[in-house]
Amino acid sequence: MSDVKLKIAHRKTYYYPDIMLGCNRDEDDENALSNPCLVIEILSDSTATTDRREKLVAYQSIPSVREYCLVTQDNCRIEKYTRTEDSNTWYLDIYESGDNIPFVCIDNTIAMDAVYQGF
Repeated sequence: MSDVKLKIAHRKTYYYPDIMLGCNRDEDDENALSNPCLVIEILSDSTATTDRREKLVAYQSIPSVREYCLVTQDNCRIEKYTRTEDSNTWYLDIYESGDNIPFVCIDNTIAMDAVYQGF
């Protein structure tokens, strides 16, 4: 993802998420997405605070974003923020070893054990 950035036009801001899934074929910049539906950040000691605060608020301000995930590196844990159907609120689910993570954006689930295979 280092070549593609996330453009938040109303904030005049760009970020480089670890993973994002676009949901609009009408993007006008081949080097940036402005309408992703899923954004995933891999937490590190140097980025965790920014990912949990600044980026959380920024990503939630994008109408197309339906899910934002924070993936820990040092243990088997994923925090997933999901936008409600009415788009007014978000809820947080925490997934750990043995859980399956449902993704609204792709209408599929991914096993935590697959994400952390070899951990």
